[in-house]
Amino acid sequence: MVLTMSTIANQQDEVAALIALYTADVPGALEAASERAAKAVLTDSLAVAMGALAHPAAQAACRHAYRFPADEGGCVIWGSTRRSTPEIAALANGCCCAATTTMISSSGSATAGIRAT
Repeated sequence: MVLTMSTIANQQDEVAALIALYTADVPGALEAASERAAKAVLTDSLAVAMGALAHPAAQAACRHAYRFPADEGGCVIWGSTRRSTPEIAALANGCCCAATTTMISSSGSATAGIRAT
């Protein structure tokens, strides 16, 4: 299905459809400042999620994902060399992001509960 503004209103998840439309329409080349900012946000988000791998919720999600192994066509479960289905890997990887939010909101500090190893 081709997403246009007229078809977005018919989508079950309008926000997801808008994100998909925006992502699909991003020009091939970004301005230098936009590219640096995008790389910084992506790197920071992944680093903070990796810091949450020790959180009990993230560990439980990873254990769950390990029950659904996939071959090289599957998606990586962050913090491991294992792969799972796209849906299960997204759940497990999303728990790292959610655990980070929990750690920040309960402590008031973005670094609380995150240890360098």
